[in-house]
Amino acid sequence: EVATFRSGQVQTAKSGVIVRDNCYGNLEDDVVRRDFNINALYYDIHKHEVIDYVGGLKDLEAREIHIIGEAKLRFSEDPVRMIRAVRFGEKLGAELSDEVKNCILDQAPLLSNISPARLYEECIKLFHNEYSFEVYEQLEKYGLLKHLFKQTHKNDFIKKALLNTAARIKQNKPVTPAFLFAVFLWQAQNERFVMIKKKQRSFYLAMTQASEEVIINQIKQVSLPKWLTARIKDIWIMQSKLEKMHPKKVDDLLQNPRFRMAYDFLLLRSQSINPELEDVAKFWTKAQQ
Repeated sequence: EVATFRSGQVQTAKSGVIVRDNCYGNLEDDVVRRDFNINALYYDIHKHEVIDYVGGLKDLEAREIHIIGEAKLRFSEDPVRMIRAVRFGEKLGAELSDEVKNCILDQAPLLSNISPARLYEECIKLFHNEYSFEVYEQLEKYGLLKHLFKQTHKNDFIKKALLNTAARIKQNKPVTPAFLFAVFLWQAQNERFVMIKKKQRSFYLAMTQASEEVIINQIKQVSLPKWLTARIKDIWIMQSKLEKMHPKKVDDLLQNPRFRMAYDFLLLRSQSINPELEDVAKFWTKAQQ
């Protein structure tokens, strides 16, 4: 990625959020447009030295995260900086300054001013890493999580899934956002399904309606591409098929392109919120051998 230096000229909406700040400036101008001291370090390719105007190197050494300027103003300009602060803190093993902590607790609702499309990209950065569970806990601690996933409440299933994602990344194994989103929204989908099933006799129609409603509610906060929502629904609908263990359908399910994700989903459920599915998980583990 190549970026030019930005000047101090910005345009903001009534909410205070910056809507335009791409006016060309110089290095000195650009420094004050950065969010945190640790993100305002520059490298001179001719002198082979780091240029540090704001004490970023000192903060890195001390493992501290300080914001450039007044935290309240900087977070109102771009509320995404709050979740970036949390992510950087866990990535670097750094402590947020008291000013940053207090302002996040106070200004977390400002995340609602950010477009769902942008928050989708930020969520990928938040959870597709080796410290995803720690990030999740910090988002919850600072009141940020509910402004990203209001239908999600922490449980052992989510913890297992996040730790599993971190382990896969450490092992250079592939991960997909569809899996984590399916985990985050599973409880809400289940609760909605139970309510709908009281009036809708068809299991499939009730499952489909519950899935649609939960996803529609989610994309009001964090946008989800259509390909991703399709995979989420596949994972959910396959759970009941896997649980039934019909001998005649084993081969067809094993050949399903979504089988592996659905199986991993079932396996983590059996290891956390649904221990009664342990034998089912063993059945499908053996079926793959």
